[in-house]
Amino acid sequence: MNRRGHAGPYHRGEVEIAFPVDNVGANLPTLLATVAGNLYELGELTGGRLLDVDLPPTWAERFPGPQFGVAGTRARTGVYGRPVIGTIIKPSIGLSAQ
Repeated sequence: MNRRGHAGPYHRGEVEIAFPVDNVGANLPTLLATVAGNLYELGELTGGRLLDVDLPPTWAERFPGPQFGVAGTRARTGVYGRPVIGTIIKPSIGLSAQ
């Protein structure tokens, strides 16, 4: 039984869901929350798999891309020959910035 109390039968298919791009604005976290958050909470759909996200070219133009590129980022961080990984130290778990 799924979360809406439906016990079957189940059907397969592709579903296209559209959100107005104005609801998201030029905001990557909002886009991710809309797609990954709202999409997977739809009770009418189970076993969902995101296949594609289409955005208008005008939306992508609002993001100029990386300022320094891969070479510039590596030069600024001094990290070569391995992935550049960053994290946030969260004081709430007992770690200080030091």
